[in-house]
Amino acid sequence: MSRKIVIVGAGGHAGVVVDAALRAGLEIEAIYDDDTSLHGVERFGKTIDAMPEPTGVPAIVAIGSIRAGHRSKLTARLTGAGWSLATVIHPSAVIADTATIGPGSFVGPGVVVNAGARVGTDVILNSRSLIEHDAIVGDHTHVAPGALVLGDAQVGADTFVGAGSVIRQGITVGDRVTVGAGAVVIGAVRDDLVVTGVPARPLNRPIG
Repeated sequence: MSRKIVIVGAGGHAGVVVDAALRAGLEIEAIYDDDTSLHGVERFGKTIDAMPEPTGVPAIVAIGSIRAGHRSKLTARLTGAGWSLATVIHPSAVIADTATIGPGSFVGPGVVVNAGARVGTDVILNSRSLIEHDAIVGDHTHVAPGALVLGDAQVGADTFVGAGSVIRQGITVGDRVTVGAGAVVIGAVRDDLVVTGVPARPLNRPIG
């Protein structure tokens, strides 16, 4: 297994990914973005268009955007070009032996993923978030710092679960949903909704 990775993105979230990767003993081969080099690691090119043909080193999309579909499109572009996906897990994260983490995902500092949980492809589990037993987190979803996805809950794809929010046990949240910071979700949420508050209720305007 390669100990080198390529990072796509050079913003604030990429800095967190770089730190976790280095702490996990990985080597950053290159970073691709319009921005300048990050944490002293030089890029091979300015944009993803300048990336070379895949060399066997996996890549991770390190963009924390809450816009539904933004990261998933970039990940699809990478895999379509033949790149494999790297998974970065901070050494302080606690992941149960029976939990699964999909390729291309990032697991941040202090995260807990408990028994039987299933985390999809290209997922962000940000600092100190909790994925409880048997919960499911769909592909390309971002679980923000301190958010709790409780036992047997299901969160769909391309969804953003805001900082400090709670998805109650057994609840299903659909695809392309935005859960506002601090919200408490106690009932099912349909696709393409924005929900906020305690208890969480739909808004008639987008967030972000």
